[in-house]
Amino acid sequence: MNKKKHRNLEKFAKTTEKQETQKKTAHHMAQNRVHSSSMKVGTTIILITAKYPNKETVAYATYLSSNPRDKVDGVEIGNEFTKVVVNHPLKEDEDLVRPVKHCKTIGDAHYEGISIAWPSFCVQKINS
Repeated sequence: MNKKKHRNLEKFAKTTEKQETQKKTAHHMAQNRVHSSSMKVGTTIILITAKYPNKETVAYATYLSSNPRDKVDGVEIGNEFTKVVVNHPLKEDEDLVRPVKHCKTIGDAHYEGISIAWPSFCVQKINS
């Protein structure tokens, strides 16, 4: 097999593996998805890591919105994210899924007091 064909097969295998991991992550966390109709602004929620296969709690936060047109740092959050503000980080070095301005971690966002977009499948109501 020539080198070019071999590299293409390796790329395909890596892409397929990444897609499978993403599918597992979505399936793994689907039961935790926040439904905007069941959530009120100001509700205290738990943020779960978006890193598969962990279910580690990374912060307590306040729910702001699941409206896909609401913006965080000038970008609409879309259908798959929830707008929150971090109240109490438990794992300050957890990377933000969507970094904003000069904030890259949960701890940075808490320190700055800014809202962030967090994957909806990684948000849980407390005592739900």
